[in-house]
Amino acid sequence: MSESENNSETILLVSRDKKNKIENFFMKGEMFLLAAVIIITAIVIAVSSFRPTSISVEKTSLMTQLEKETLENLANEMQNAIEFSYNIPDNMTLNAFAFGNFTRRKMSEKALSAKIFFVGIVTNVSLGEMNITTINLMGEKINVTLQLNTSTPQSASITDLADYGKWSTKFTSVANNTDYSLNITYSSNSKNVIIKVGTKDLYTAYFDLRLESDKSLLRKVFEKSYGL
Repeated sequence: MSESENNSETILLVSRDKKNKIENFFMKGEMFLLAAVIIITAIVIAVSSFRPTSISVEKTSLMTQLEKETLENLANEMQNAIEFSYNIPDNMTLNAFAFGNFTRRKMSEKALSAKIFFVGIVTNVSLGEMNITTINLMGEKINVTLQLNTSTPQSASITDLADYGKWSTKFTSVANNTDYSLNITYSSNSKNVIIKVGTKDLYTAYFDLRLESDKSLLRKVFEKSYGL
């Protein structure tokens, strides 16, 4: 399935009363990305004719600062993407996938490269299950292993998850009012995500966002939970 078909599928799954919000959100995201690239490009053009070392250092410092702000805004917009389908867990994950694709496409057309790794965890307390979807937008195949510390530890793994690939798995025997640690291992990275299971369903999102240019490599890793 193509990237555009994935985007269309996501929008169709969102309820009608939120459709306009989604369309406006993607327009806003595109304007933000284009504005960031235009600003960075303008700075490069404005100072490219100057030779002094101090000017070069200042140019690099300013561009790095702008890239940091771009990464922060990307993190905010990724969270907004999943919050548009609040209370519809499958759509929350699909929106993250759609906006991640959109971001990579726009950045690849310019001087910046975005790499995104995302895990959406839906805890269903009535069924005692965790349904987990992993999204790879890292630009290469990766190996992924998930381990959950239930009373009898559970694990699942996939080899060579393709770029633009999604993988879903499920863990059972999840008890109410219990804190769990989900270990996520991918490429050379390992992260323990704490999931505090109460008496209501829960959506937990794990983000690994990276922004690369010829001057810098920036990264932001974080997680966020939503009561359903």
